[in-house]
Amino acid sequence: MKKFLYIGMTMLILMIVYIFVGLSHPEYSLPFSLILTYILYFIYIVIMIMMFILYFKNRNK
Repeated sequence: MKKFLYIGMTMLILMIVYIFVGLSHPEYSLPFSLILTYILYFIYIVIMIMMFILYFKNRNK
């Protein structure tokens, strides 16, 4: 299903934009603790990877 690919690509592009904004504006920060921030990043990356896996798994059917 192409929707998994579109969601995964959108998440990847948003992550890249977020990284570049964070590197160019270090004064921006999240109002969470550092542990919670890492947990949110991890969940985001896991969901993004799962979207790509679901796309490639369903593509062969």
